[in-house]
Amino acid sequence: MIGQILTDMRPFLLILGTGIFGFGFFFLIRDPAVFGYDHELVGPAWPFVSVFLLALGSFDASDYPDRLSMVVLLLALLFSTVLLLNLLIAIMGDSYEMVKESEIVEKLKGQALLVVEHERLYPSANAFPRYMHVLRAAEGGDGGEASAWEGIAGKVKQEVAGLRKTMATADELAEVEQKMTKKLEEVAKKLEALQKGQETLLAAIQAGGKGTKSPGSSAGNTM
Repeated sequence: MIGQILTDMRPFLLILGTGIFGFGFFFLIRDPAVFGYDHELVGPAWPFVSVFLLALGSFDASDYPDRLSMVVLLLALLFSTVLLLNLLIAIMGDSYEMVKESEIVEKLKGQALLVVEHERLYPSANAFPRYMHVLRAAEGGDGGEASAWEGIAGKVKQEVAGLRKTMATADELAEVEQKMTKKLEEVAKKLEALQKGQETLLAAIQAGGKGTKSPGSSAGNTM
Protein backbone atom coordinates (compact mmCIF):
# COMPACT_ATOMS: atom_id res chain seq x y z
CA MET A 1 0.00 0.00 0.00
CA ILE A 2 2.77 2.43 0.93
CA GLY A 3 4.60 1.67 -2.29
CA GLN A 4 1.48 2.36 -4.34
CA ILE A 5 0.89 5.65 -2.50
CA LEU A 6 4.51 6.75 -3.09
CA THR A 7 4.19 5.82 -6.76
CA ASP A 8 1.01 7.87 -7.12
CA MET A 9 2.64 10.80 -5.30
CA ARG A 10 5.20 11.41 -8.05
CA PRO A 11 3.15 14.15 -9.81
CA PHE A 12 2.52 15.77 -6.42
CA LEU A 13 6.23 15.73 -5.55
CA LEU A 14 7.05 17.21 -8.95
CA ILE A 15 4.60 20.07 -8.42
CA LEU A 16 5.84 20.59 -4.86
CA GLY A 17 9.48 20.68 -5.99
CA THR A 18 8.67 23.17 -8.75
CA GLY A 19 6.88 25.44 -6.29
CA ILE A 20 9.71 25.22 -3.74
CA PHE A 21 12.37 26.10 -6.32
CA GLY A 22 10.28 28.91 -7.82
CA PHE A 23 9.41 30.61 -4.53
CA GLY A 24 12.89 29.92 -3.16
CA PHE A 25 14.61 31.72 -6.04
CA PHE A 26 12.16 34.61 -5.77
CA PHE A 27 12.84 35.18 -2.07
CA LEU A 28 16.58 34.74 -2.66
CA ILE A 29 16.62 37.44 -5.34
CA ARG A 30 14.28 39.68 -3.36
CA ASP A 31 16.21 39.59 -0.08
CA PRO A 32 19.63 37.89 -0.26
CA ALA A 33 20.48 38.96 3.28
CA VAL A 34 17.71 36.82 4.76
CA PHE A 35 17.44 34.03 2.19
CA GLY A 36 21.09 33.83 1.11
CA TYR A 37 23.30 30.80 0.58
CA ASP A 38 25.42 31.43 3.69
CA HIS A 39 23.17 29.73 6.25
CA GLU A 40 25.29 28.08 8.94
CA LEU A 41 23.19 24.91 9.10
CA VAL A 42 22.01 24.04 5.56
CA GLY A 43 24.21 26.37 3.52
CA PRO A 44 23.14 26.95 -0.11
CA ALA A 45 19.91 25.00 0.37
CA TRP A 46 18.51 27.56 2.83
CA PRO A 47 16.22 29.42 0.33
CA PHE A 48 14.45 26.18 -0.54
CA VAL A 49 14.40 24.87 3.02
CA SER A 50 12.84 28.16 4.14
CA VAL A 51 10.05 27.74 1.58
CA PHE A 52 9.50 24.16 2.75
CA LEU A 53 9.32 25.36 6.37
CA LEU A 54 6.94 28.08 5.21
CA ALA A 55 4.66 25.36 3.85
CA LEU A 56 4.71 23.77 7.31
CA GLY A 57 3.74 27.07 8.92
CA SER A 58 7.19 27.97 10.28
CA PHE A 59 7.99 31.49 9.11
CA ASP A 60 8.54 34.98 10.46
CA ALA A 61 6.47 37.76 8.91
CA SER A 62 9.25 40.28 9.63
CA ASP A 63 11.38 38.55 6.98
CA TYR A 64 8.94 39.87 4.34
CA PRO A 65 8.97 43.64 4.88
CA ASP A 66 7.74 44.98 1.52
CA ARG A 67 4.35 44.56 -0.09
CA LEU A 68 5.48 42.35 -2.98
CA SER A 69 7.19 39.90 -0.65
CA MET A 70 4.06 39.71 1.49
CA VAL A 71 1.87 39.05 -1.57
CA VAL A 72 4.18 36.26 -2.74
CA LEU A 73 4.22 34.88 0.81
CA LEU A 74 0.42 34.68 0.78
CA LEU A 75 0.51 33.02 -2.64
CA ALA A 76 3.06 30.50 -1.36
CA LEU A 77 0.90 29.74 1.67
CA LEU A 78 -2.18 29.36 -0.54
CA PHE A 79 -0.27 27.11 -2.94
CA SER A 80 1.29 24.89 -0.28
CA THR A 81 -1.24 24.67 2.53
CA VAL A 82 -4.49 24.78 0.57
CA LEU A 83 -3.93 23.45 -2.93
CA LEU A 84 -1.11 20.95 -2.42
CA LEU A 85 -2.39 19.68 0.92
CA ASN A 86 -5.81 18.90 -0.49
CA LEU A 87 -4.19 17.37 -3.57
CA LEU A 88 -2.07 15.12 -1.35
CA ILE A 89 -5.12 14.02 0.64
CA ALA A 90 -7.03 13.25 -2.57
CA ILE A 91 -4.12 11.24 -4.03
CA MET A 92 -3.62 9.22 -0.84
CA GLY A 93 -7.37 8.55 -0.53
CA ASP A 94 -7.61 7.42 -4.14
CA SER A 95 -4.53 5.18 -3.79
CA TYR A 96 -5.93 3.66 -0.60
CA GLU A 97 -9.27 2.89 -2.27
CA MET A 98 -7.50 1.31 -5.25
CA VAL A 99 -5.34 -0.92 -3.05
CA LYS A 100 -8.25 -1.76 -0.77
CA GLU A 101 -10.40 -2.85 -3.71
CA SER A 102 -7.75 -5.25 -5.00
CA GLU A 103 -6.67 -6.40 -1.54
CA ILE A 104 -7.75 -10.03 -2.00
CA VAL A 105 -6.24 -10.22 -5.48
CA GLU A 106 -2.93 -8.78 -4.25
CA LYS A 107 -2.89 -11.26 -1.37
CA LEU A 108 -3.39 -14.19 -3.74
CA LYS A 109 -0.77 -12.78 -6.08
CA GLY A 110 1.73 -12.58 -3.22
CA GLN A 111 1.02 -16.17 -2.22
CA ALA A 112 1.47 -17.30 -5.84
CA LEU A 113 4.79 -15.46 -6.07
CA LEU A 114 5.97 -17.17 -2.88
CA VAL A 115 5.08 -20.57 -4.34
CA VAL A 116 6.92 -19.79 -7.58
CA GLU A 117 9.97 -18.56 -5.67
CA HIS A 118 10.05 -21.71 -3.54
CA GLU A 119 9.81 -23.93 -6.61
CA ARG A 120 12.67 -22.06 -8.28
CA LEU A 121 14.89 -22.21 -5.21
CA TYR A 122 14.30 -25.93 -4.65
CA PRO A 123 13.60 -27.48 -8.06
CA SER A 124 14.54 -31.01 -6.98
CA ALA A 125 12.09 -30.94 -4.07
CA ASN A 126 9.31 -29.90 -6.42
CA ALA A 127 10.11 -32.30 -9.27
CA PHE A 128 7.16 -34.50 -8.35
CA PRO A 129 4.81 -32.26 -6.36
CA ARG A 130 1.96 -33.72 -4.35
CA TYR A 131 -0.28 -30.81 -5.24
CA MET A 132 -1.05 -29.01 -8.48
CA HIS A 133 -1.42 -25.24 -8.39
CA VAL A 134 -4.22 -24.15 -10.69
CA LEU A 135 -4.92 -20.59 -11.74
CA ARG A 136 -8.61 -19.74 -11.73
CA ALA A 137 -10.72 -16.61 -11.82
CA ALA A 138 -11.19 -14.76 -8.57
CA GLU A 139 -14.53 -14.99 -6.80
CA GLY A 140 -17.04 -12.54 -8.14
CA GLY A 141 -15.16 -12.08 -11.41
CA ASP A 142 -16.98 -12.27 -14.70
CA GLY A 143 -14.03 -13.75 -16.54
CA GLY A 144 -13.41 -10.56 -18.56
CA GLU A 145 -10.44 -8.27 -18.55
CA ALA A 146 -10.11 -6.04 -15.51
CA SER A 147 -10.66 -2.39 -16.28
CA ALA A 148 -8.05 0.19 -15.39
CA TRP A 149 -8.47 2.13 -12.17
CA GLU A 150 -10.14 5.46 -12.87
CA GLY A 151 -10.58 6.69 -9.32
CA ILE A 152 -13.57 6.52 -7.00
CA ALA A 153 -15.73 8.53 -9.40
CA GLY A 154 -14.78 6.18 -12.24
CA LYS A 155 -15.66 3.18 -10.09
CA VAL A 156 -19.04 4.70 -9.31
CA LYS A 157 -19.63 5.29 -13.03
CA GLN A 158 -18.77 1.64 -13.75
CA GLU A 159 -21.19 0.46 -11.09
CA VAL A 160 -23.91 2.76 -12.45
CA ALA A 161 -23.28 1.46 -15.97
CA GLY A 162 -23.56 -2.11 -14.68
CA LEU A 163 -26.81 -1.26 -12.93
CA ARG A 164 -28.18 0.30 -16.12
CA LYS A 165 -27.33 -2.85 -18.05
CA THR A 166 -29.02 -4.92 -15.37
CA MET A 167 -32.08 -2.67 -15.45
CA ALA A 168 -32.18 -2.86 -19.25
CA THR A 169 -32.01 -6.64 -19.03
CA ALA A 170 -34.76 -6.60 -16.40
CA ASP A 171 -36.93 -4.41 -18.65
CA GLU A 172 -36.36 -6.80 -21.54
CA LEU A 173 -37.25 -9.74 -19.33
CA ALA A 174 -40.40 -7.95 -18.15
CA GLU A 175 -41.39 -7.28 -21.76
CA VAL A 176 -40.81 -10.92 -22.68
CA GLU A 177 -42.79 -11.98 -19.63
CA GLN A 178 -45.71 -9.77 -20.69
CA LYS A 179 -45.67 -11.25 -24.19
CA MET A 180 -45.57 -14.78 -22.77
CA THR A 181 -48.44 -13.93 -20.43
CA LYS A 182 -50.53 -12.70 -23.37
CA LYS A 183 -49.68 -15.84 -25.35
CA LEU A 184 -50.65 -18.02 -22.41
CA GLU A 185 -53.95 -16.17 -22.03
CA GLU A 186 -54.68 -16.72 -25.74
CA VAL A 187 -53.80 -20.41 -25.43
CA ALA A 188 -55.99 -20.69 -22.35
CA LYS A 189 -58.92 -19.11 -24.23
CA LYS A 190 -58.41 -21.50 -27.13
CA LEU A 191 -58.26 -24.47 -24.77
CA GLU A 192 -61.44 -23.28 -23.08
CA ALA A 193 -63.17 -22.98 -26.47
CA LEU A 194 -61.96 -26.47 -27.42
CA GLN A 195 -63.24 -27.84 -24.13
CA LYS A 196 -66.65 -26.28 -24.70
CA GLY A 197 -66.72 -27.72 -28.22
CA GLN A 198 -65.84 -31.16 -26.85
CA GLU A 199 -68.60 -30.90 -24.25
CA THR A 200 -71.11 -29.86 -26.95
CA LEU A 201 -70.01 -32.71 -29.22
CA LEU A 202 -70.18 -35.21 -26.36
CA ALA A 203 -73.68 -34.05 -25.48
CA ALA A 204 -74.77 -34.39 -29.10
CA ILE A 205 -73.34 -37.92 -29.29
CA GLN A 206 -75.09 -38.89 -26.10
CA ALA A 207 -78.36 -37.46 -27.36
CA GLY A 208 -78.00 -39.33 -30.67
CA GLY A 209 -77.35 -42.59 -28.84
CA LYS A 210 -80.50 -42.26 -26.82
CA GLY A 211 -82.52 -41.56 -29.99
CA THR A 212 -81.31 -44.76 -31.73
CA LYS A 213 -82.10 -46.99 -28.73
CA SER A 214 -85.73 -45.87 -28.23
CA PRO A 215 -87.28 -47.62 -31.39
CA GLY A 216 -85.72 -50.97 -30.55
CA SER A 217 -86.96 -50.85 -27.05
CA SER A 218 -90.55 -50.11 -28.20
CA ALA A 219 -90.50 -53.00 -30.68
CA GLY A 220 -89.44 -55.36 -27.94
CA ASN A 221 -92.32 -54.25 -25.84
CA THR A 222 -94.88 -54.97 -28.58
CA MET A 223 -93.62 -58.50 -29.05
